[in-house]
Amino acid sequence: MKEPSALQPGERLSLALKSSQPYKIFRSLPSEDLYLMVLDAEPEDLELAIKYASAEQHRDIIDLYIWEKDEMHPELVMDWLRRLLECDEAKLIKVMAKLDPEILIYAFKKYILVMLHEDTDEPFPELAGIDSAPKSLDSQFFYFYLEKEFAETIDAILILVFNHNYQAYWNLMQGCRHELPLELIENAYYWRTNRMEEKGFFNYLDSQSIFVEFGMEEIERMKKSPKEMPLISTIAETGKIAAHSYFFGFSGSSFLEKAMEKAGDRQDMGELKFQTILIMNKLISASLPSMTDIKEIKNCIRRGMDTLSLALDYLSDGRPDHAAEFLSGARMETLFRSGFSLINNLARKLKEFFRESGIVNQETLFLLGHPCVEILNGILKSPPLFFNIETGELINFDKKEQIESAARGIDEAHCLDRLFCGKFKLQFRSLEEIGNSKLYQAGLSFSNLFISGLCNIILNRHFEFQPVPAARLSEIREKAFQLENGAFTLRQEYRKEFYEWIEELASGEKEKERRLAADLLKTWIEEFAVEIGSIHPARDIDPRFIKTFLIKAA
Repeated sequence: MKEPSALQPGERLSLALKSSQPYKIFRSLPSEDLYLMVLDAEPEDLELAIKYASAEQHRDIIDLYIWEKDEMHPELVMDWLRRLLECDEAKLIKVMAKLDPEILIYAFKKYILVMLHEDTDEPFPELAGIDSAPKSLDSQFFYFYLEKEFAETIDAILILVFNHNYQAYWNLMQGCRHELPLELIENAYYWRTNRMEEKGFFNYLDSQSIFVEFGMEEIERMKKSPKEMPLISTIAETGKIAAHSYFFGFSGSSFLEKAMEKAGDRQDMGELKFQTILIMNKLISASLPSMTDIKEIKNCIRRGMDTLSLALDYLSDGRPDHAAEFLSGARMETLFRSGFSLINNLARKLKEFFRESGIVNQETLFLLGHPCVEILNGILKSPPLFFNIETGELINFDKKEQIESAARGIDEAHCLDRLFCGKFKLQFRSLEEIGNSKLYQAGLSFSNLFISGLCNIILNRHFEFQPVPAARLSEIREKAFQLENGAFTLRQEYRKEFYEWIEELASGEKEKERRLAADLLKTWIEEFAVEIGSIHPARDIDPRFIKTFLIKAA
């Protein structure tokens, strides 16, 4: 019999179902393996797989199934709920209890409009063009179909939830009435990312990196040897997950363990084992023994990098409003509150390590630059540090001054041009051009970057307008803000100047200036209230000012 690992996922599923203990086998499968199996399953096998999988496994499958980068597909949520409903209603209830409420609310909001009983007597513009009659299960919440694709599924699910858990039904309907789609997406993506990282999944940028480094030629070469097929199967499955969900299918460590286990002690696999170890050493944290907080640093940086990258995707798609709102979310707060203090701590430890050991070479320089450059890679969409995308080789630094300068000034903006190489996807054609860019001129560094500078940088880079002169922005940043314990605090004596600057932006003639002002006010006052001198809108700012500002910014 062929090795199960060399079979197609659907064939492995059939094999598992024919075993003497299918339930036990299913519960022991990693969620990513089960995900691949159900995607490739025959209809009759899929029904059994849905029944055997646990609620936690279903949640992980949904995490992989419904997302494409930062975009959630409501139709895929409904599709999986429909499959659960058809196979096992009791399992559906358990799975819905495990899912983030944001996922359910976002999916239902696409297909139904929910109103209270007292609202239905008033004319609402939202009802224009809706030809469906209202439905209600409790004479309190009424819902209209916006799309009828999943009408029967929605009716059945709502009845099921209503009968089993009215509080869950009430929360779902209220969420459909009040929650904003962008906030739902942001929160759902945040919690999903955390779950994936806890399981060791790479984000989509990491998943792309391994294919760049591994090389499609290497995979094609290995395919020619039947003895290497088990490892190829693992790599191919991993690639499918990366393509479907932009998360790497196996964690770095488990991928390596699986590959080594399948390679065994065969002599002809020795070179492949060695290459695999080298690759995974780069993708797993090749950390120094003294850096106990490397995992925390990498996780924090990864979230920030993903957020910046997704915001740039919005901008490239011509959606600046989405980008501005996305940048003001909770994940950016995590980045700016703790990320830079952690990076500075890492840089300090690395400098001490280099000073004590006297080791400065290409490998240690890679370790030195890795955390900081991850953030910059997210901003600029550049290739990995020291990796030449055209030749496929690591860049060798032959000048000692470059290495020493990078080691001394890792957290200083003037060293940025020495930490980059390769092509830049935002049309930076040379190192000199980086130095002349708005990114550089705005004084981007790892010790004083904050959200206003980032918004200005990104908007200026893509939309050739400058709401605030760079000198003015730099002056406000240097004078009005101080960095304390990784958080930015607005000095008391500059609050009035800050308000005047925001009002100046809000009163501008250009719509984009007003949007930027609204975003900065929301970010600084609402999201970062504690950090910015404990400002609270209701206490420290005249409500009339807020009202006037919002009218101007609308």
